Amino acid sequence: MNQDYPGAFEVLMVNDGSTDDYEKVLAPYCASTARPIKIIPSHYDKAVGLTSKQQAIDTGAAKASYDWLLFTDADMEFRKNWIASMAGMVSHGHDLVFGHTALRKKAPNGLFNAMQSYQLEFLFAVAHAFQAARLTGSCMGNNLLVKKESYRAIGGQKGVGHSIVEDCDLLRVFKRKGFSVAAALPFTAYAYTFPCKSITGFFSQALRWGRGGLRMKSGLFPLWVLFCFQNVLFLLSLARLVPQQIEIAALANAALTIVFVYSSFKKIHSTENLFLLPVYYIFLMVETLAFLATFIVAPDISWKGRKL
Repeated sequence: MNQDYPGAFEVLMVNDGSTDDYEKVLAPYCASTARPIKIIPSHYDKAVGLTSKQQAIDTGAAKASYDWLLFTDADMEFRKNWIASMAGMVSHGHDLVFGHTALRKKAPNGLFNAMQSYQLEFLFAVAHAFQAARLTGSCMGNNLLVKKESYRAIGGQKGVGHSIVEDCDLLRVFKRKGFSVAAALPFTAYAYTFPCKSITGFFSQALRWGRGGLRMKSGLFPLWVLFCFQNVLFLLSLARLVPQQIEIAALANAALTIVFVYSSFKKIHSTENLFLLPVYYIFLMVETLAFLATFIVAPDISWKGRKL
């Protein structure tokens, strides 16, 4: 309600199976604001062949009054110029624009939260780098501007197909269909999400991103295999379990990774403390091994209480 965007917009809140008192909480805002707020129920139908979130997204998109859809999530906060910053990309002729989301830093800001923040920045740095290189990368649906006409042209989420990373797959479909995709300029964070409260929750989120975004038909899969291979070699090098030539190559790769993170974080106007980068690099190594181990034990992936 505090957005400084001068144009017309409406707020559509889709209830994807919520059982809390959301209507009671939202009632004062619905009654007092000049901006229209629509609360829309979404009923999951397993026969449709899409996740409940995908069905909720299509339900909201079908009720939208304007020509552009700005997707986000419930667990978000925004700077006052968030809508204005994304809407400024409309005149550039793009069909899909993804923005930069950062982690909201609130006390206590321990090492675990710092690593989550680094993780998110790293993902957006890679997404921005891929887009700059004209490669199909990734994005996040909590900060995504889509032209409604183009969204309908691909068939909405039905055109995407069943996906646990519907935002990334939407971007891939748009590129495959020849629509224009871009990163917001400047790629500054105007939208904020919050850290997971537990390691279990964080790992479930990472599994969803990994299993969904890095599957074999994904364009990112070959690079992910290379990335894992490099990380394993780096750990083996630290333990002096590989020949010296491989140790040198692994350490050189680690140095290149640090240079990439430093330069790309600067490019996306990151506020992360770069002195924590060595700690994050170790965290990334451990996370890689843990992720690879899941292919052996193959646990179910759950997110926000739902099996995916």
